[in-house]
Amino acid sequence: MQVSSVPARRSSLIGRDQDVAAITELALHGDSRLVTLSGVGGVGKTTLAFEVGRSVGPAATDGVWPVDLATVATGAHEDGIALACLRALGLVEQERSPLSLIVEYLEPRQGLLILDNCEHVQVAVGHVVDRLLNECPYLRVVATSRAPLRVRGEQVFRVEPLATPGGAGSGSLATLAAVPAVELFLRRARAADRGFALTDANASPVASICRRLAGLPLAIELAAAQVGALSPAEIEARLGPESDLLRSATVATPSRQQTLEDALEWSHQLLRPDEQALFRRLSVFAGGWTVEAAEAVCAVDGDPHRVAASLASLVEQSLVVRDQETSPARFHFLQPIAEFARRKLDASGETGALAVPHAQYYVGLANLHLAVRPHGEPEDLDRIAADHENCLAALRFAETAGIVPLALGMIVGLAEYWRVRAYMREAIPHLETLLAMVGEAPTRPRAFALAVLSDHERILGRLGPAVEHARTAVEVGDVVGDNYARRTPRGLVAEALAAGGDYVGGRAWYEEAKRILDEEPNPIALGFYHAGVGLISLREGGDALDDAYEHLAAAVALLRASPRTWYLGRALASLGAVERRRAELEAARTHLAAGFAELRAYGAQLDSIDCLEELGGVALDAGELGRGTTFLAVARALRDATAVEPREIDRDRLMEDIERARDGQSPRVFADAWERGRTMSFSEIAVFATSDDPAPPRRRRRASTDQLTIREREVADLVAEGLTNRQIGTALFVSPGTVRMHVERILGKLGLTSRVQIATWMVTVGVATEARPTNDAEAPARPRNTVT
Repeated sequence: MQVSSVPARRSSLIGRDQDVAAITELALHGDSRLVTLSGVGGVGKTTLAFEVGRSVGPAATDGVWPVDLATVATGAHEDGIALACLRALGLVEQERSPLSLIVEYLEPRQGLLILDNCEHVQVAVGHVVDRLLNECPYLRVVATSRAPLRVRGEQVFRVEPLATPGGAGSGSLATLAAVPAVELFLRRARAADRGFALTDANASPVASICRRLAGLPLAIELAAAQVGALSPAEIEARLGPESDLLRSATVATPSRQQTLEDALEWSHQLLRPDEQALFRRLSVFAGGWTVEAAEAVCAVDGDPHRVAASLASLVEQSLVVRDQETSPARFHFLQPIAEFARRKLDASGETGALAVPHAQYYVGLANLHLAVRPHGEPEDLDRIAADHENCLAALRFAETAGIVPLALGMIVGLAEYWRVRAYMREAIPHLETLLAMVGEAPTRPRAFALAVLSDHERILGRLGPAVEHARTAVEVGDVVGDNYARRTPRGLVAEALAAGGDYVGGRAWYEEAKRILDEEPNPIALGFYHAGVGLISLREGGDALDDAYEHLAAAVALLRASPRTWYLGRALASLGAVERRRAELEAARTHLAAGFAELRAYGAQLDSIDCLEELGGVALDAGELGRGTTFLAVARALRDATAVEPREIDRDRLMEDIERARDGQSPRVFADAWERGRTMSFSEIAVFATSDDPAPPRRRRRASTDQLTIREREVADLVAEGLTNRQIGTALFVSPGTVRMHVERILGKLGLTSRVQIATWMVTVGVATEARPTNDAEAPARPRNTVT
């Protein structure tokens, strides 16, 4: 048996045991005799390939032969590849073809050939490997390349970055130190400074460095080598793909691996000109993109048909990541690659030229459904959700550039999404900016912005500004003159006054809106009117309940007969609340469950809260204390997630229901039902709301974190740690809007409803087993912030 010439391992391999086992199995026993390890530069392909070479043992009877192709000239032909192989095998050059000599030598032998760094000579390597596999029946090949070799029967194994930590100090220091990216940092840091240790003081910057470098081993090792001179906090502050910090001083380090910038530049130089152009232009996107978006915004040389092929090539060469299980397909950059691409774009001078088509495309996307259905279907909102960060980037560009039509068009397209998905806090600054852009003139854009701003302020409990802005919208709308601009702000004045307990004033303003509506009848608007007046009567209670029932029944009938709108769910829920107060419990349960189903379909978590609280009240009224407790706990979890407390006028009733649930059960039974409600998924709630079973469902062990992308797992970990969207954004170097988009995707994939449930799910699957307990887990008998 020939001794392997694979270099001896110089340090431990971290976080790759499963990869080594899987690659070894494929290389020695898989159907394909060629396994290509692909991945971005610096991800550790060579390290993995050599470890596989060391682990094959007697299965490679005649030897393991590594061949480093990095020094072969770019674009070399087959003879250049064959000569490198010939020398690695220890054979003497002759007048015969070097490839023929290699074939003759390897044909009777059983061994493993490792071809390292193939990307710059991909075509020639492919031809050589194809002939070797055809004529050497016992030979198996492992190749490393940033793109597949495209040889028949090739098995591609994509090497992913190391797992990164969920948050600074996530769980104990021991838990954080066991995360592969952090473990690698610590090992390399101790090589530079023997006394280096993970502490409470440096845990956060160490975790941040590993996330910031996207788990890329090369970058992490280069950063960790600086701890002899700099603290982790100082390293974090100086990071960047072009930073001199990320430079190797190690003897014999290949030039392409001396800095992260070098590794990325090596890959960039191997791209065709059209691929380089697309690569840098894709950095204009925020939060990912689709093929359609890339074609619309980044068309190279004005030909959108070439974009899809170039994008596929960038994915194949490990510079772009395709998201899993999305339709249509979505793509994104790893953060260090995104920054590198953005620098290339800025250097090209194309940044400004791409901003306008980017903004125009996403204004069109946000407004797409308005042409056919003014209030949208759930899938319309889902489409916006996937590209919300791009929409916000486009909006920020329009605001900075002072382009009123673009800013107005985007806000018109996003208004319904913001309202339904509870983005009020994020939306208000943009609405205020738009008002400053359109000026004081009485125009329809000003009336629209004032109306949306008033609605958002009312929902957040800012009733004074809400009334003021709605009244100003009335004045502007009366000058503008069309019925929509006149009636809508009057309805908003009515809602804001009624929310503050001025029912007489609210009714009066609703009647003014109704007179304008009668001039041009609109079924949906009429349904909104009846729902609004019915809600006032519901709050008045007593003798007004009959009036509330008539108005809300009319609203439900009108909205059911109209194009679908999320507001039907609100009307159904309000009708169920009236029936509860009239002691018509079965009818109440039916309408509340139907209302929740509609609101759930739209992802209207904020509007679902009142519905779930009423379902809890119905259950309590029916003597189902455990069931009622569970509903109230679900609602509380949603309130925590949206940071919206009950309206002042509703707090007494909610306090009474919670105290009734607590007093009617033993502390342990109440705590159990409460905790189950805090951790129920949307799907479980929907079943529970329509079930006759009075007992809440037992928790099931959820599926693994494989459902989530690497970035989503990072966000989920940070949510489990208790960080806010802004804190998570700071930790991951992304905007709070991007974090919110990821949280929405996590909730959707896992079928959950709140951040609290994400934390519980992470514990259940063992990802955050040492996370610190929340206040709710510690003291469920007195739920946090219940009615304060």
